[in-house]
Order: sequence, then C-alpha cells, then structure tokens
Amino acid sequence: MNADPSLQERWLWLAGSIALAVLVSWTRWLLDGYLARTKQEPSPKTFTQWLNALRTWPGLPWIAHAFRLIYAIGIPAAALLGRGALRESGLGLQPFPWSELTGNGAAAALWQDWMQDMIRAAGLMAIGLVVVLLAHRATPGKREKKRHDFVLAMREALIFEPHWAFYREPFVLLWGIETGTWLGLLPVIVEALAKPDTWQGLKDSEIAPAILERAGLAVLSALLFLTTQNLWVAIAADSILGWILGL
Repeated sequence: MNADPSLQERWLWLAGSIALAVLVSWTRWLLDGYLARTKQEPSPKTFTQWLNALRTWPGLPWIAHAFRLIYAIGIPAAALLGRGALRESGLGLQPFPWSELTGNGAAAALWQDWMQDMIRAAGLMAIGLVVVLLAHRATPGKREKKRHDFVLAMREALIFEPHWAFYREPFVLLWGIETGTWLGLLPVIVEALAKPDTWQGLKDSEIAPAILERAGLAVLSALLFLTTQNLWVAIAADSILGWILGL
C-alpha cells in the first residue's frame, strides 16, 4: 500500500465529486417530478411557471453543458494544479511529442510511443465497434434518434474521459496500473447507480442503448489506460467512437 500523505485528500476529492453529481441528478429529478405533478393545475404557482420557463429557455443547454465541463475538468484540474493532490502520470497526461525540444532523442522516442499508443487505440476501437454492432443485431428494436455530430462527441469525450481518469487515479496509485485501473471503475459504477436518471433511462427502450454504449466506452477507457496510459489518445478514441455511435 502506498503511504502518500495526499492519499486521504484524493479520497475527499473523489467523494465530493460523486456527492455533487448525485445531488444535481436528484435535484433535477425531483424538480421534473414536481413539474409533472403540477402540470394539470388550472392556476400554476409562480415558482412552477418560472421552472417551466427555465426548462424551455434556449440558452439552458449551453449553460448546463458549460457547467458539466467545469465539473468534469475543473475538479481534477483544481486537485492537480491547485493542491498537487494528483499525479499527471496517474491521470494519463502524457507529454506531446512536439513539447520535447531537446536534441537527445527524447522527441523521437515520444513520437514512437505515441504511434504505438494510437495503433493500440485503433485496434481496441475496432473491437469495440464490432461488439456494439453485434449487440445491436442481437437486440433489434426502436432506438433513440442519433445525431452524428463530431463536435458534440468531442464535448462528451472531454467531459467523460478526464472524469473517469480522475476517479481512476487514486486506485492506480494504491494498487498499480493492472488492478487499480479496474478498481477505478467502481466509483463510476457507484455514481451511475446512485443517479435516478440512470434508472429512468434504462427503462426507456430508446435511451437505454446509449447508456449502455457509454458504459462500454468507460470499459474501453480502462483498456486504453492499461495499454497506453495516455489520456489524450483516450479522448480522441472516445470522440471518434462517440461520433460513429451518435452519442
């Protein structure tokens, strides 16, 4: 077991992140239930009118996704840069080849490492696509309409991949890459199962496939970390697969 003095702080950051995500999910679910119950009232209260106006406001998605990005990237960035409670290697923050400007061959070695990482990622992406296609053929039925938008897929990758890396880091520190990577999926599972919208989505035959595909990307992210320890490659792979799958 690693005796890193910042380990306790790591767990506090992780627990706080899960608590915040679950709190927001439950608050939204309770507000949606409140609006559903008051929808038939002949004279809705001002609070209900305000909530309905907020839900239909065109700018709400932009604000919501901005806060998602701040939450997913801001919390680990604060822990890493502000407190020094995380390690760049544990997150998979590999240096870019062009950032190594020395003449001692380090840049060439980095380029070779990146090429190997991208080849491994391409192989895992191909396997993942085959699995998804086979699952779709085995479970025919109506599905949610997909939007194959690369910008949206990249946005989701920038939200999920750093978030998963943040949850994985203390487990990797304690138990090493092989065991810690898989144990790092535990907080992801706990967070997902504690959210009411996960259960609600799994009951909807149109939304459930997207939830399961995102879960599959979490497993793929773990496999990519095992083979590359490169968060940037994981973000790129998630973006491409999310675009293909319409997530």
